[in-house]
Amino acid sequence: MSTQPTALPPPPYPGPAAPGRYARIAREIAILTVACVIQLGMTTGAATRQPDAWPLAPWGYLVLWLAVAALPFRHARPRTTLAVVFAITLGYWTSGFPHGPVFAPLIVAFARVVADGYRRTAIGIAALGYLTFPWLGWLVRDDEPPTVSFLLGLGAWLVALVAISEALRFRRDRARERELSRAEAARRQAGEERLRIAREVHDAVAHSMSLIAIQAGVALHRGEDLPPETRDALTVIRSTSREALVELRGILGVLRDVDGQAPRAPTPGMSRVEDLRRWADGAGLDLRLTVGELPEGGLSGTVDVAAYRILQEALTNAVRHAGPCRVTADVRVVEDTLVVEVLDDGRGVSATPSARGGSGRAPVSSGNGIVGMRERAAAVGGTVIAGPRHGRSGFAVLARLPLSGRQGSGDGPGDRDHAGDRDGAGGGDRAGGRDRAGEADGRDGRDGVNGRDAAGAGADAARSRRTTERTP
Repeated sequence: MSTQPTALPPPPYPGPAAPGRYARIAREIAILTVACVIQLGMTTGAATRQPDAWPLAPWGYLVLWLAVAALPFRHARPRTTLAVVFAITLGYWTSGFPHGPVFAPLIVAFARVVADGYRRTAIGIAALGYLTFPWLGWLVRDDEPPTVSFLLGLGAWLVALVAISEALRFRRDRARERELSRAEAARRQAGEERLRIAREVHDAVAHSMSLIAIQAGVALHRGEDLPPETRDALTVIRSTSREALVELRGILGVLRDVDGQAPRAPTPGMSRVEDLRRWADGAGLDLRLTVGELPEGGLSGTVDVAAYRILQEALTNAVRHAGPCRVTADVRVVEDTLVVEVLDDGRGVSATPSARGGSGRAPVSSGNGIVGMRERAAAVGGTVIAGPRHGRSGFAVLARLPLSGRQGSGDGPGDRDHAGDRDGAGGGDRAGGRDRAGEADGRDGRDGVNGRDAAGAGADAARSRRTTERTP
């Protein structure tokens, strides 16, 4: 059965700004542009009909521009921005500069304060403006006192401004409530789905695992005359099934987590690597496990769990498909990347053309082991490459996980495409293209593999594209 090679799934990496951010930037530019056109352009036109006023250039334009320049700060400091714009506008209005539509920045800052819920500040500024703008020029520069119609019109205009700002705030709050309601409905639906999955997993898996553990224990108790190999196998079956039940209960507890209680079982991580060593010894593997010096303070939670699960899956693959063999596992930090490498010398899937139809080929299956490892690596921004070792029997797995939990290994989209071509066989092909693992194997020389592994990596990938995954 052959499949077409595909690229690895892209890890989450910082990309361009989201469409919502572009919309906010465009809206902000539009508001500032309109305010600037009204503030400067229309006031310049009004100044032509006021010959007795002071000239706008240069100080009048500077004051008008300062009012517009203060607007971008209204998002972080709305009340401070409103006070600054109010003072600038009041100073311009009571001086000898030409009057005109100079209130556009003040209206924008006022609306922001109302939208953020500072209603008392907005009403106070409106009342202060009603008392100062009409009367201050009369007190300072002997202008004509305001008429009754002017005061009534200004009051109506301020009331309308407050009402419109409140309506905009109410509309925004309603939109937020709708978003929160949709999010709450989605969380409730997700919680119901988690409970359903927990019930299904419990009914389908937990009962079977319990039965396996019980039957293995009964066989050990009543089979005192069994051969030692059989008793060892039953012991491994009983202990492994019990450990799997403990982990399964922890997973089900997370799925059923309603009160937010922490799981009682420890989270899998590299701190439990000795458990894997003991499990491998009991399964008959000659495991040589080396864990290098890890970062001070330990690994981040997602990277720690991903590294442990990838190592566990690689050892499980060796037990299931390679048989009793020697396995070399190495966990090390290279610059800002955690490298997990697992090499076995079992029967594996031979990388030579003659072996593809020979008897040395291990049985293949359509499992999801390599797919799961790649998904775990991709979730933290890393990669997993797995395939037969070049020029010898055995299998190799090489995982590169950025310590930060994001894409940090230098694999861009183009690199991932090449990695997918090297991996081969639909992204889930354990026997597909072992380029990087062969290169690392040749570089380290721990298993006696020379540099021709790296030189023949491309040919190895081409030969192994038609093989299929032997990992469940």
